Amino acid sequence: MIYTDKTYKHLIFCGDIHDNYDAIPNFIRNMDLDTCAVFQAGDFGIGFEPEHTEIKRLENLNKRMKHSNSDLFSIRGNHDNPLYFDGTMILSNVRLLKDYDVVNINGWNVLGIGGATSVDRKDRKNYWHIQEHKTKRKGDYWADEVIMFDEEKLNTLRDIDIVVTHSAPNFCYPLTKGNMQQWIDNDDNIETDVAIENSWIKPWKIRSSGGDCTTTYRFF
Repeated sequence: MIYTDKTYKHLIFCGDIHDNYDAIPNFIRNMDLDTCAVFQAGDFGIGFEPEHTEIKRLENLNKRMKHSNSDLFSIRGNHDNPLYFDGTMILSNVRLLKDYDVVNINGWNVLGIGGATSVDRKDRKNYWHIQEHKTKRKGDYWADEVIMFDEEKLNTLRDIDIVVTHSAPNFCYPLTKGNMQQWIDNDDNIETDVAIENSWIKPWKIRSSGGDCTTTYRFF
């Protein structure tokens, strides 16, 4: 359990920012807010640049979050390098959560479960295989991008009020996958893999603190 020492005025959830780190502090500033707890539901966009560049950008983001007395908690998406989400990337006002971390916010327990299957994985694998051969640069596809389902871990969790995931559960909008057709035509296994992944996240497997457990997720 991760405890914070603040009483927050606002609890904010946001989806994919794809390395537009300024989007979150800009929103806080433009809405004239302060003392916010922000949960970013993956595709934070970290891992596409050299490590020293990524660290510098995180430090700049941390300064901006600190300016509004706000804190940012992010889970990993399929457009994030999982290495940054091992639980050690902790700044004063920015924290990259490892899977199954629980953050206590104003008495609410918020569970984060990152990861997802990239619908464009085939194209990204092919492209970066060519690029790596030419430049020796690491690509932007990570085989361990998917949800690491850990039912044993889930069974140990108690009193969860809110679940933040990157991949949408199959009972949540959108209920159809029409926008995936171009990817289904290109990848024989993607439809089945995504369906299995979406079925893993079930609210009745997560023990709430008495009422319903709210699920917050990003969707494509």
